[in-house]
Amino acid sequence: MKHTTHITLASLVMCLLFATIGHAKHPAEEKLIGAVEAVIDALFDEQAATLSADEKRQRVRAVVDDRMDFSFIIRRAFGRNWQQLDSEQQVEVVNLVTETLITTYVESFAGSQRPQIRYGRLVELTSNRIEIPSTVTANGRDVNLIYRLGRMQSGWEVFDVVAEGVSMVANYRQQLDDHFRRGDAESLINRFREMAQKGEVEL
Repeated sequence: MKHTTHITLASLVMCLLFATIGHAKHPAEEKLIGAVEAVIDALFDEQAATLSADEKRQRVRAVVDDRMDFSFIIRRAFGRNWQQLDSEQQVEVVNLVTETLITTYVESFAGSQRPQIRYGRLVELTSNRIEIPSTVTANGRDVNLIYRLGRMQSGWEVFDVVAEGVSMVANYRQQLDDHFRRGDAESLINRFREMAQKGEVEL
């Protein structure tokens, strides 16, 4: 489960080499593909071959800060518990989780070849919500992913990823609900701080 989780989380910030979409791209496809292409290049281009793990992490973080916003996934995972954090705690949680995801991504693909992705046809659920199915081939394994995107004020953003039928948001919401039944916001943030230091993604 831990290995699958690593691939799932890492896939939020990478996931593209070859796209086989024959039709005109939806704006959400263009944004997703452009972002993950940039992240993959940050880790697998010629310059990356000479960089340390920390330098690669910094390159990926720069791309993510410029092109992606994990706050939508994080807030949905928290659900009603998000309001138990004050504004400063919310900002810190988004930063810590983002940093942890990036560290996990970089470590997961250390020494591996550039991953490949095949995208399926976009599914329009409503005028403001879509799904983009894909298959990620990484480290000799295929993982089926579905990206769920919504139209936000900032444009199209990923708000969930489903890996082999398991929703990331639903999975972590259950864990966060369990935490808040017995703990508080500060103890959770301390856990996130530990995760960020260790590069782990398990609550």
